[in-house]
Amino acid sequence: MFRAFDLQGFDESFFASFQNTEGLVKYGRYMTASGKKAVTEALTEIASDKSVLDGQTIQDSWFPDVEADVMLSHSHGDEDEVLMLAGWLKSKFGLTSFVDSSIWGYAGDLLRMIDDKYCRNANGETYNYALRNESTSHVHMLLTTALGKMIHKTECLIFINTPASIATRQVVKTQTFSPWIFAELTLAGIVEEVIPKRLVTDDGWVTANKSAGILKEAEVRRLRVLHTVENMSRFTAIDGETLSTWYNECEDKGPESLDKLYEVTTR
Repeated sequence: MFRAFDLQGFDESFFASFQNTEGLVKYGRYMTASGKKAVTEALTEIASDKSVLDGQTIQDSWFPDVEADVMLSHSHGDEDEVLMLAGWLKSKFGLTSFVDSSIWGYAGDLLRMIDDKYCRNANGETYNYALRNESTSHVHMLLTTALGKMIHKTECLIFINTPASIATRQVVKTQTFSPWIFAELTLAGIVEEVIPKRLVTDDGWVTANKSAGILKEAEVRRLRVLHTVENMSRFTAIDGETLSTWYNECEDKGPESLDKLYEVTTR
């Protein structure tokens, strides 16, 4: 990961001036379809009769290593808006987005399959508490590891900061009820910075014409754990106006279009 952004005040109203917003959502869904297909096909393999499951096989098939330029970290409550954003990034800038919920949402299904096969008590009607804890640990560790790999691999991470993802009553600390958002933001704060090759000259220095603009820096009982993200210093705050400026000024396609976003956010 090279840069991380904290996108604040974002909702579907940003796209009010764009035509065919429904098309953007459909485009976003289309781009995540291949990952979902891989997840669905993995059902047969995982459900087969095996006494030992291969964690690497599960991770490779259930959490595929998607090729993407941008990772979109968000709450499940904002999925439609995020898919719209993914479609917009692709149609305008040619950027491929990794939408975490399109894959991670299947973790519960995977856990259910493993529990049904390996964690039932002898009566077949209830689950063994200890075995359930063990299976949950395995699946969640696979998920967290895959998250870390994806954050490291993508050049840019955009966190969609909305009331659905962050506890709004907290005015000083960044806190969230989502363990996955907590994991993503924490990992993004500690992974190694990877400067894109296009910004580095043959002698190893960052290109002078880009360095100044880029390198600055309900009534149902439910367990809710409030996680505090200790360090978001690597995240640059942006909003809809920032995205509009990027949209209006950028003429590049693909990863190079991110250079203009980096420039816009350091003015």
